[in-house]
Amino acid sequence: MTESLPSAVRNARCRCPINQISSKLSKLYHVQTMAIEYRVPQGWFLSHERFLNQTYSEVGLYSRAIFDLKTPFRMDLEARKWARTMEQKDPEQRTQQTPRRRRKPSTLNAEEKERNLLFSTFLDRLKETHSTLFDKEPSSSVIEENNRAVRDLVKDLPNFEVEKPLSMTNDQDASKIVRLADRKYILPPRCELILDDISAIAHLRRANRKFDIILADPPWENRHIKRKSEYAMMSNEDLARLPIQDLLHDHGYLIIWCTLSQRHQTELEGWLDRWDCELLTRWFWLKVTKCGEPVIDLEKAHKRPYEVILIARKRTSSNPIPSHFRKELIVCSVPSGHHSHKPPLSQILDEILPTSPSRKCLELFGRYLVPHWTTLGNECIKFQDIDYLFYSRV
Repeated sequence: MTESLPSAVRNARCRCPINQISSKLSKLYHVQTMAIEYRVPQGWFLSHERFLNQTYSEVGLYSRAIFDLKTPFRMDLEARKWARTMEQKDPEQRTQQTPRRRRKPSTLNAEEKERNLLFSTFLDRLKETHSTLFDKEPSSSVIEENNRAVRDLVKDLPNFEVEKPLSMTNDQDASKIVRLADRKYILPPRCELILDDISAIAHLRRANRKFDIILADPPWENRHIKRKSEYAMMSNEDLARLPIQDLLHDHGYLIIWCTLSQRHQTELEGWLDRWDCELLTRWFWLKVTKCGEPVIDLEKAHKRPYEVILIARKRTSSNPIPSHFRKELIVCSVPSGHHSHKPPLSQILDEILPTSPSRKCLELFGRYLVPHWTTLGNECIKFQDIDYLFYSRV
């Protein structure tokens, strides 16, 4: 017995021609939202904001302006200088270079330069073929404002004080609101949350639970984050000891967000052997403003507007490797104003991999919930806070 395509998918506004959508889409069981705005041969453009709005619109909740990044990341003084220069120049004279700053010789290696060319070509193609995707060039006043509304909203994030451990499920086909620690949180349809530190993974192991997809966003060691004390990090030694091999089905896939640190990437590749997995490819999360500019200049050597996503699978799998997992692709989106708030990959994975009511998906270190997924993390409902992240139209 087959199920009809969910109404959220049937009725969603999708700007790409229907014949470009994977033929698998008509067979999906789990897709509830349409985070994908566009598909091109080099990758996808996602809207995290659209994902939230379509997931929770049934209960009258819509995302606040946390994704309203109109200009690249700049210091306020730099933004003011850039705004004044924009006022003085004709449009033909404008460049993306910082005003009065002489560009240093590039220190990028050949691989990085080739990757930047890939990103630039990807963005140019999006702008040429989908002209309504991005906003028009920001005015000088918007540039000088320097995303202040987003930054102020980030500062207003309340302390996360829900007591751990906590396990909860929403086994309904509709979202559900719960009250925890005097605050309201929204749970998406058919989700499970395990609010606990990563040691709770042992409970999943003892229960012999197996997952077809495991997605992880580890709290990698980072000197900058350590100085700011934004969240607890894990050493690479502790991350390597995670029992991924015991939780992943024989045919399962492992997707891991990684920093640009070569040390982290090299060590992660070594862990794959321990986890009985093989590396298939790398994807890249390219972060852009609502006007289509990279949030950081691509030529900067120490800060980049992209992160790495490693795709691996269990060595025991005999299934054919999907073509999307054989090449480097780009996942492009406007990021949240919050550090390391990753976009949802669930719909991309739904289009690539077989889906069924019995498919099990696990996210480790998650900070928000996804329909039909189990999420484990010590802040796994942090971005489900209704009063902070959503407003009501009811």
